[in-house]
Amino acid sequence: MTTAIRHRLICAVSAVALAIPCLAAHQAPEPQQPAAVSPLQPPAAQAPETPVYILQAGDELEIKAFNLPELDHKVRIRPDGKISLLLLDDVQAEGMPAGDLSKYLSSRYAEHFRNPRVTVVVASFSNRNIYVGGEVNMPQMIPLNGTLTAAGAIFRSGGLKTTAKTKEIVILRNSGNNTPVMTKLNLNDVFTKGAADVTLQPFDVVFVPKSTIAKIDQFVDQYMKQLQPISITLGFNYLLGGQSIVIP
Repeated sequence: MTTAIRHRLICAVSAVALAIPCLAAHQAPEPQQPAAVSPLQPPAAQAPETPVYILQAGDELEIKAFNLPELDHKVRIRPDGKISLLLLDDVQAEGMPAGDLSKYLSSRYAEHFRNPRVTVVVASFSNRNIYVGGEVNMPQMIPLNGTLTAAGAIFRSGGLKTTAKTKEIVILRNSGNNTPVMTKLNLNDVFTKGAADVTLQPFDVVFVPKSTIAKIDQFVDQYMKQLQPISITLGFNYLLGGQSIVIP
């Protein structure tokens, strides 16, 4: 092989070697697989909050203290809302949830014992009644056995009268401080829009007021027909079959 031919082969090989990286750089990149997207999960439905029972006068409480049997006691809440306990004298119990009373007693007994853990359990309930009145067909006292809502109590009282104002049902509840707390319930929204009903507690009062039309009718009946000695007519008359008819 002559020197010229060898020189040409070397140049050709060098040119190919230099061209390979350039060709690789200009090749289109392989398409990347899109990242898997997890399907959207619907938000978990939240369970409705369970109403907390508020201690009432007449409830019997069982008080347990861990590793302190001398503090175990059964006591009934007095009409004044208090209980009498060893070392603590009178303690306000009415108007508090049992859990809050447990924490309070633990903090009070910490003044006498080391790390006391007190638990309060409602052993028996007082006369758990609610009252339904106003524009219902059978106003009455209803024993509260289990869970009962305002709408359920109204149905058990014979349902609503035609004169009822269903958009402003009034619920009165003892706050625990001898002061009533008033809540208004739109019964129309409960039936047509699925709005939350009110779960009743012992001694609640459900009052159904009169509608505006019913109040006007009552006003006319009481003040215009019964109190005024003169007869009231609209003064309209027309002929019907040859007779004069007066519209009262």
